[in-house]
Amino acid sequence: MFLRMVFLFSILFTLSSFGMESKRQIIDNFVRNNDVPGLRLYIKNAEVKGDDYEYACILIIDDFVKKADINGLKDFIGRISRDSITKYANKFIFDDFVKRGDFTGLGKFIRYNLKVDEEDKEYAIKLIIDNYVEKNDMEELNKYVKSNVGCNTESFKYAQKFLPSLATPVIPSKTVIQNPTSDNKKLDLSIFQEFFEACKVGNLEKAQMCIKNRIDVSYNDDSWSVATALMHASKGGHVDIVNVLLRNGANVNSRSKWGLSALSIAAQAGHANVVKLLIEYGAIVNSVDFWSHVPLTKAFDEGHLDVVELLVRSGAILVLPGLSYDLQNYEIVGCTPNKIAILKR
Repeated sequence: MFLRMVFLFSILFTLSSFGMESKRQIIDNFVRNNDVPGLRLYIKNAEVKGDDYEYACILIIDDFVKKADINGLKDFIGRISRDSITKYANKFIFDDFVKRGDFTGLGKFIRYNLKVDEEDKEYAIKLIIDNYVEKNDMEELNKYVKSNVGCNTESFKYAQKFLPSLATPVIPSKTVIQNPTSDNKKLDLSIFQEFFEACKVGNLEKAQMCIKNRIDVSYNDDSWSVATALMHASKGGHVDIVNVLLRNGANVNSRSKWGLSALSIAAQAGHANVVKLLIEYGAIVNSVDFWSHVPLTKAFDEGHLDVVELLVRSGAILVLPGLSYDLQNYEIVGCTPNKIAILKR
């Protein structure tokens, strides 16, 4: 009986292995026959998964690169959810921008494409920095870094090699308690909830007490759209609490699960004084959220003219569906929800 079970198991294993090889062979046959469109339909409709799926996608990407069809490649990876595949494709897309000398396009691609991870983004930003340095255009490099690069990133430190005057915001160091742990999660979470509530309603005394007790001012509860104490204070316009949080080391560029930052939240709420303070502490003015909105778009949609002007002066780009506008050379004379009045200087 035992030998019979082993024999049956061996047959099943062999058949399973044969099935895997058959899919790989089918994929290879599509490529040999130069039928990449057929391969795309096959992996979509034949439930190709796992390593076979990744293998097929890489072959498809290689075909786009071979044909120099980068636009087709962008469209293809836009439908792919696996990070390893999009990461493989991104290097070819970056190379294409560099070969064409389109560093503005490269900047827009990494800014508005949510499938570019932080490592690839850092790499692309260094390419853009190198281009400014090669052209000896330090003034534009300074503008680019201040508008698009977080002050705590490696690319910011890289830019400082060429811009000695580019100072990192001085934030006092402070020992803080750890994020909630599994050993005492219930107790720790209740403390953070009290801290968040104090920042939300503007209770400066309570917020300072929590900070004095060495709470983690940068704790991110990514299960919510407003995920940090800084976001709560920014949304409420509590500039005094925002200032205290930043001075005690709060991460100014922390994001919620939807990609919202404290700056985008403050911009949407129309709190110009908070927006100004966040920018002074290194907030990225062109940070993109899950819906491809930037802080300027948020302020524009709500008709906050003072915030719009402040963001534009800080290098913000207005992003509309399929378009983006640099308003540096325009004077903004009016702004209401969905309408903006500008004059060319």
